[in-house]
Amino acid sequence: MRRLRLVSHNVNHTPSQTHFVLESLVGKCDIICVQEPYYGPIKTIASNTKPSGDVMEGTQVHPAWLLIETRTPARVCIYVNRELTLLRPQLCSHIVDHRDIILISLTVDGTVHYILNVYNDERSTALQWLIEHEAEMPPLDIVMGDFNLHSTMWEPDAPHESAKATDLINLMAGWGLGLANSGGHPTHRPHNMALRRTVPDLIWAPVDRIAADEAGVHVDLDGRGLSDHAILHTTMRVGWWEQRLAPTIRRRSEAEDKFIQDIIDGIAGVQVETDSVAGIQRACDAISAIIRTAWDAHATEPRVTSRSKRWWNARCTEARTALRANRTQETRREFKRAVRKAKADYYEERIAAACEKGKRVWDVVAWTKPRSLPTYKSLVHNGQPLVELQDLWQAAHATYNAAADRPVDMSFLDDIPALEERDWPPISIRELCDAVANVSGRSAPGADHMRWPYVAALVKHPECGEVLRKLFNACLDLAYWPLQFKQAVSVVIPKPKKDDYSRLKAYRPIVLLSCLGKLCEKVIATRLHYEGQKWGAFHPAQFGGTKQHSTVDAGMILVHRIRQGWARKLDTSVLAFDVAQFYPSVNHRMLLGILRRQGFNHRLINFIAHYLGGRSTSYRWDVFESPMFAAADVGVVQGSALSPPLANLYIAPVIHRLSPVDSTGASGHQWLQFFVDDGLWSVSGPSLEDNVEILQETYRRTVRELERIGLVVEHDKTEACHFSRKRSDPPLDLGEVPFTGSTPLQPVPVLRHLGFYLDKKLTFRAHVRFYGSRAASTAQSMLMLGNSVKGLPPKQRRRLYQSCILPLMTYGCQLWYRRKGTKWHIEYLRKAQNTAARWITGAFRTSPIGGMEVLAALPPIRLHIEKLVNRTGLRANTLMASHPILAALPNPWVCNHLAPDVAFPMGTGSDAEASPLVAVDFAGCVCTEQFAPLHIEARPGGRVVDTYESRLKWHMDHPKKGSEDMSEWISTILKPRLTNAVNDRRAVTIFCDGSMYPKPRCRTGAAYRAYRAGRLLIRRGIACGRGTSYDAEMVAGGMGLAFATRQACDTIHVVADNEAALKTILDPSMHSQQLVSVVACRNVREWLEKDARRRVEFHWCPSHEGLEWNERVDEDAKEAASLPLEKDECSLAHARHLLKVQLCADWREEYRTARGYAGRNFLRLRAFDPPSHISSPALKAFGHSRTAMARYCRAVLDHAPIGSFRRRFFPDQPTDCPECGVLQDREHILLKCKRYRRWWRLRGEEQFVQRLGAYKDLAGFMSENESAFTFGDAPE
Repeated sequence: MRRLRLVSHNVNHTPSQTHFVLESLVGKCDIICVQEPYYGPIKTIASNTKPSGDVMEGTQVHPAWLLIETRTPARVCIYVNRELTLLRPQLCSHIVDHRDIILISLTVDGTVHYILNVYNDERSTALQWLIEHEAEMPPLDIVMGDFNLHSTMWEPDAPHESAKATDLINLMAGWGLGLANSGGHPTHRPHNMALRRTVPDLIWAPVDRIAADEAGVHVDLDGRGLSDHAILHTTMRVGWWEQRLAPTIRRRSEAEDKFIQDIIDGIAGVQVETDSVAGIQRACDAISAIIRTAWDAHATEPRVTSRSKRWWNARCTEARTALRANRTQETRREFKRAVRKAKADYYEERIAAACEKGKRVWDVVAWTKPRSLPTYKSLVHNGQPLVELQDLWQAAHATYNAAADRPVDMSFLDDIPALEERDWPPISIRELCDAVANVSGRSAPGADHMRWPYVAALVKHPECGEVLRKLFNACLDLAYWPLQFKQAVSVVIPKPKKDDYSRLKAYRPIVLLSCLGKLCEKVIATRLHYEGQKWGAFHPAQFGGTKQHSTVDAGMILVHRIRQGWARKLDTSVLAFDVAQFYPSVNHRMLLGILRRQGFNHRLINFIAHYLGGRSTSYRWDVFESPMFAAADVGVVQGSALSPPLANLYIAPVIHRLSPVDSTGASGHQWLQFFVDDGLWSVSGPSLEDNVEILQETYRRTVRELERIGLVVEHDKTEACHFSRKRSDPPLDLGEVPFTGSTPLQPVPVLRHLGFYLDKKLTFRAHVRFYGSRAASTAQSMLMLGNSVKGLPPKQRRRLYQSCILPLMTYGCQLWYRRKGTKWHIEYLRKAQNTAARWITGAFRTSPIGGMEVLAALPPIRLHIEKLVNRTGLRANTLMASHPILAALPNPWVCNHLAPDVAFPMGTGSDAEASPLVAVDFAGCVCTEQFAPLHIEARPGGRVVDTYESRLKWHMDHPKKGSEDMSEWISTILKPRLTNAVNDRRAVTIFCDGSMYPKPRCRTGAAYRAYRAGRLLIRRGIACGRGTSYDAEMVAGGMGLAFATRQACDTIHVVADNEAALKTILDPSMHSQQLVSVVACRNVREWLEKDARRRVEFHWCPSHEGLEWNERVDEDAKEAASLPLEKDECSLAHARHLLKVQLCADWREEYRTARGYAGRNFLRLRAFDPPSHISSPALKAFGHSRTAMARYCRAVLDHAPIGSFRRRFFPDQPTDCPECGVLQDREHILLKCKRYRRWWRLRGEEQFVQRLGAYKDLAGFMSENESAFTFGDAPE
């Protein structure tokens, strides 16, 4: 048997006392029952409505303790040591829901123990509630609290007997409890020593425990800290438990390196028998055993210490000792100061550690966010509390598999046009490498502990990569998915912003799978995306879970239709609906039939059938994990890369039936678009009443079609909106509860769809107000991470703003931004940037926004949004030909037969000009480069690098550029290798290079030279128009390969000094000059197909290192750049560069011409002209120092604690220099004041500004005179 150590204490609403108790009792106590905790402002968090942020209120938390609280603001709470999480502490709110009473349960050895904490005020509110609900209470193991009652039973010298004392005694007797602290020891000592000591704090325990002397109470009155209540200690005997933490391996540790090496050594020797299912399973068992053995050898159990390494320090201990010895006002103040200083120092160290090189500064952003949602609340399912874990697991399994018995109509398949079956090439090593190229190292692993970095290490190892390739191909050939990959762990977490967390629907399961299995799933998913879009299985209006589609695309198409309708005097009505539990509702039999009709290979379909069936999962709730449950024979696996394409392919036939791509002339110009499970119908017509009739019919038809494949619409989430300038808003009778008959669906004035807030007149003020407030309040909440004295350095603050706030603020700007008519929107968003710029620079609130933007290297928000809108336009050049945006654009934009009929192509008129696609058309035409994302050469599994991977070789290993080893490597390795290649009679060696002249128009040239048997075969150069050096290198490589593949030779060597170009020349995926790669792939494929002995090798060589062949082709490329062009060409990369150039030019113009932009007194140093969006002189000089950055920026802005600033803003305060007796202004400090040292003699500030290195002089002046422009040198 073990004993729980419990404490009861009234902290008198004092935060410092709560901190003191929590920190001092770590390792010494298990449960702390607190009365009268502090409830008040904790921090400012992001708000959806207030730019200043929402003030989060609550009480103190501690990493070592789990806070359990009832309704807030409560007058009781309980802290449970996190080492007791195995005892499943639960808030029993279904029994007690009162701000003065809290009941929790602990489960030990199958026995539930209940602990009650009470604060009984002077009116005995809590006691009266307990008396009224006496019969509802479970058997209590202990009752603790502050009862505020006098009785001679616990206070022998009580002056009187409280009227409610007898009721309390009788209540406890009825529960079989007796008084544990009956010795009359005072528990309350007023700070005024002249007042009498009392006993308001009581502990009640079962009578048999008291009789057995097992409920002793220790009253610690001297160690109570700032409170006037004693700390009461007691124990409670319970069953046995043992806290063991799961073994783990620290990241980037020596143990992790050894673990990776052990699994590589083991898996490299695994033999995969590809001819039988049993052989596949044996290979997978062997791999699992190797991983398990390596994990057991290197994983260690974390050590649980009694003292957490936190903010409490020696000064806090000294102050506490002094307070115990002499409880005066001064010792109490000193104790508070010590606690406050210790906490500040601790968090300063944490911030400094997060800013170190290689660390993630984003980790500290979690401090500015709301607290984690609780998982300790007791759950109720079907009206019954889930007390036992087994009940919880059964309820979770039933809730998350609710679609198991839903019927489907298999005749639905007959209406799907059958496509010809396509082949399915084997998985290649290159596909595996692509799958692990950009994986996250922080994602949670499955049950086998394999993280993505471990899987990437296996793939990159030649032998291990081959083992995995053989294993996955055998799985596809034999239609078998190993058992290890079918087992999952479903982690149940709370959904945000739910009103009631006692229902399981307020939680969602996050499925953790084996990363080894997910590797194969990613490869197959990539192929499904390509196949689905190439052959039209996906509907073009599926904007979620498909490549080259996004929420912004969906919003732009919707807004375009509305505005184009207005241009034609048509109003648009919209109906948004949601498919309930989409992923868990996918019927396996129906899915396989749909895939078969869509032309997918029978090998893949057979594999998918085995992949989906026979799965099992366990559920994890906090630290508890259930046994394995057999998953329902329905649904796709959440958390798998295969689930989005499979689910989209499943619902695509319904969308094709409801909204065919060739639906020209349909009544009401109907349009259906989907984003995963969020559907939206839009109808345009001259009458809203006609729109309503069409929407009602299409909604009923949609519900019927979805039900045929086992999907259900969640009707209570359906919303409608009429985008019209008319006042009428006719409701919709959907024929489904709750929106039918007398309760039709009432249209909303603002429709929230995919994160966009669309008001009926498309002013977008609601949208901008929401995201502007959210961004401004997020910036406001980040003020807690530092000020001008402490916290994050300026460079890290700017990084946080650009990564966390700027994308939030500009979300959806492509839908509403126009050069004219959006001034209000820009000004509203500018508030958030103003807050951020002031936080980064440390400037005063009176500082001009423009000046702070220049110093913080933050372009005006208008220019940044304009760049984003134009980038969206450039992106249109890369879209597939079936994309709805291309279908809505005018000529010369081209789309194919799979593109939908958008009904409203771009037209004319005022509303037409307001379409968001106008900017797409304007910006997109700047780029002349073409792309073919769905070209047959780009088909995953069928690419040249997949089919002929053994005959392609890249020589990319070399010493670091500029290192001492480079010269030796060139002379001993590279030059002999290239000499042999050039002199080889059976090989053609291509040296290619590109050149760019940055000014005036970024002209580029590409050239190549071909050698064979030491003889120059050809030299050629062409002008490539405006582009980058990478573009020119790609063109040169493509031309060289085109010539070489026409030669009769065994080997082609391609040599270039651009690594990126060499790596992507045969990569037909999306990148700059992708079409060059497509042509190069086609040429190489045709050449390799003719002879099995042929191969292609790519060599990197450094530029300007004396290699004669490379130097000659470099001269050719420079000459080619000056050749005339028949037509002006502009690459995508150069067009993107032009956007940055335009932003800087517009910013420079505003800085120079708008005198009030940066401020009339802004120190216009040459280094600030033009302003830079990358960095600024202030950030370069003092980006690492908060105080120096603030002083520098205040001096430049002339908003500093000096006399001239006070004269403008605080005229009643002193303004003269304490040293010289004249007005203390910036010019006086920099040029004349005797207090400061300087190394120049100038007549005035204008001379100082014109100096070439003035910004460095100013930085040096600040460093030399550390008190300049500080409050310490301000006029007295």
